[in-house]
Amino acid sequence: MKWKQIIVYLVVLVALAGYYFIETAQREKAKEEKIQSKKIFDIKKDQVESIKITRKGQKTLFLEKKNNKWSIVEPIRTEVDSFSLDNFLNSLVNLSAEKKLTIDRKEFSKFGLDKPYITIEFKIDDTWKTLKIGDKNPTGENYYAGVDKKSEVYMIASFQESSLDKKLFDLRDKRLFTLNRDKVDRIEIAENSSLIKVIKKSQNKWQSPDNLDTPIKTEKVNSLLDSLTWLRARKFVQETDDNLEKYGLKQPEIQVVLAIQKSKSQTLLIGKEKDKTQRYAKITSRPGVVLISKSIINDLPKSLKDLEDRNLLSFDTDSVQKIVISYNQHTYQLTRKDDKWLWEGAEKPKSNPDTLDVNSLLWKLKDIEYQEKAENRKYEDKQIEGSISLADNSGKLLGLMRWPRESEGEKEKKPVVLVKKQQGAKTLAYIIEKEDLSDVKDKIKTLLGTAKSGTGKPS
Repeated sequence: MKWKQIIVYLVVLVALAGYYFIETAQREKAKEEKIQSKKIFDIKKDQVESIKITRKGQKTLFLEKKNNKWSIVEPIRTEVDSFSLDNFLNSLVNLSAEKKLTIDRKEFSKFGLDKPYITIEFKIDDTWKTLKIGDKNPTGENYYAGVDKKSEVYMIASFQESSLDKKLFDLRDKRLFTLNRDKVDRIEIAENSSLIKVIKKSQNKWQSPDNLDTPIKTEKVNSLLDSLTWLRARKFVQETDDNLEKYGLKQPEIQVVLAIQKSKSQTLLIGKEKDKTQRYAKITSRPGVVLISKSIINDLPKSLKDLEDRNLLSFDTDSVQKIVISYNQHTYQLTRKDDKWLWEGAEKPKSNPDTLDVNSLLWKLKDIEYQEKAENRKYEDKQIEGSISLADNSGKLLGLMRWPRESEGEKEKKPVVLVKKQQGAKTLAYIIEKEDLSDVKDKIKTLLGTAKSGTGKPS
């Protein structure tokens, strides 16, 4: 091909590319202009300083922004739900008309705009703007709306109306605990005569000041914190602290304290049941009684044991480079090479395992919790049915679990496993759930591809 032809083709290609981008840009611009032309208000949400929402026959909801912080002023003074308010403001500034009609204002009553069921007023600088929402149109797909004292009647989509129809409950802060979750360093739970207390000693370390020998599992405390900080009021029963005895909050059954150092703390009181799904509650630092879901009770620990770290093995999955599996008098070794696991040694299954299956076994081993400790000497001389040993690249032991072969009389009981948690540690015996050991065996069989006969030999 001649150079002149190549140059011509390149020029044509560049021209076509330029045309494509110009055409695309023009289409996007036209699309944006069409969207903007349908918008009812030409405003930005950070310009809004005050909001009044009046629903027909109800008290006006008044919100005000000071120093860039919103709060509810009427009918009560309280904090706002920032997420809900932000959604409301987005709906307001992006409100668009499906259709616009020019109507004599004397005819507004035909559209329900003389006595609108929702009136929204908002202030920008020193100017108040008004949006009135009236009746549905005959098809029920849209609502009629009017703006300020204009003669136009707008038709807005039903979903836009629902995003603007907000009551006090919708926009108020429904959180019970408002402390920064990541800064909480003390948790206390008092139920009847029992008291559970844990404190944070470092970023990932919790302990019980009353039981220093009991290891606390960080994941359990984090899960508890998540449940408490995500707790929301389902209903505001009253705004005062009158008649707390009526709700079981004068002498509550349960008290939960979250604290940040010694300067900030919040106490949740949980009282009587309202019904099968709800209980009365309150935060002591704020007046009022609310209803909360009873499910939070299930998330609360009943004793320190519920927060105890009872994991059989504690290891970093990424540090495991070698796995030795002994099962039914056969021994297999897995070695990690890059992101794959390979069988090595004298005994090998027909094919290398799927990485996901190996990880599934490791995750299971990390998740198993013991029910209680057992006496080592009772199991030292028993025949071992199987074992799993984990090591790092240097061969350092990261964890070892062995399980004795069950006799006929023991098959209905919970199994006992012998565990060494790390290099140089003592071997200890623990009782675990039968399902956990069965799950480990099933995952081993999946890795080995063993026959259903259970001989331990690869099929």
